[in-house]
Amino acid sequence: MIKVRVQLDDLPLVQKCKALGLTLRSGLVAWSLRRALKPIQDMAKSLIPVRTGTARKSIRIVTRTYKDNKVTVGLVGPSRDVVGTDPHGRPIRPTKYAHLIEFGHVITPTKRSRNGGKVAQYQAKHGRYGKRTRPYPFIGPAFETLKDQVLPSLNEDLRNRVEEVWLS
Repeated sequence: MIKVRVQLDDLPLVQKCKALGLTLRSGLVAWSLRRALKPIQDMAKSLIPVRTGTARKSIRIVTRTYKDNKVTVGLVGPSRDVVGTDPHGRPIRPTKYAHLIEFGHVITPTKRSRNGGKVAQYQAKHGRYGKRTRPYPFIGPAFETLKDQVLPSLNEDLRNRVEEVWLS
C-alpha cells in the first residue's frame, strides 16, 4: 500500500472548506479525489496483462471518509464486486490474485498435483520451492509515473468545486 498525505496550504480555501458542513465537505473531497485518481486507474488498466479481462475490469477507485478524524482516503485497486470466469468456465475473483500479478509468486507443487504426485521430481527440476513467476506490476508504476500530477489536480479540482459551492 502506498500512503500519501495531502495538506492544503491555501488558507482561504481551508477556511471555506471548514465553513461548509462535514457531509458536504467530505463529498467534495471524495469527488475531487476520484477525479484526481482517474489517470492512475486508466494507466493501471492499460498496464495489467490480460488473460480473460476480468482483472482489468475490476480496477476501481474507492473513496472512504472517516468522520471521527475527518480523513478521506482514496484507493485504486481490484474490486470485490467483479466476478468473471476462467477459460474452463470456473468463477474467478481478481481480488484473490491481483497481488500475485503485481508482485509475482512461487508455484509450489502439492502432494496431489497434476503431475501425478511426483513432488520429488518436480523439486529436483525446478528447485526446492518450485518455479517463480515473474511480476507484472501495474498499480505501482502507474502511481510512480503519475503521482506528480495527482496532487496539483486534486488541489485544482477541490478549489474549483469549493468556489462553485461557495458562490451558489
